[in-house]
Amino acid sequence: YLSFDTFESGPCATDTDFEDRLQTYPLYDYAARHWGHHAREAKSPDLLLLDFLRSDAKTEASSQAPL
Repeated sequence: YLSFDTFESGPCATDTDFEDRLQTYPLYDYAARHWGHHAREAKSPDLLLLDFLRSDAKTEASSQAPL
């Protein structure tokens, strides 16, 4: 979910943009808060997870949700 191309834009610049992201992607908040738990539970490294971690913009976007 966090590997979607839309998150390649990085964190939202305004509160309005962030609220729009939360409305457009209803699982965004959950995914951003819990991806680490699910990654630890995985049996083996997932290519989507590795792609996500290699993208500064996507990881920065995910760090905005818990704020």
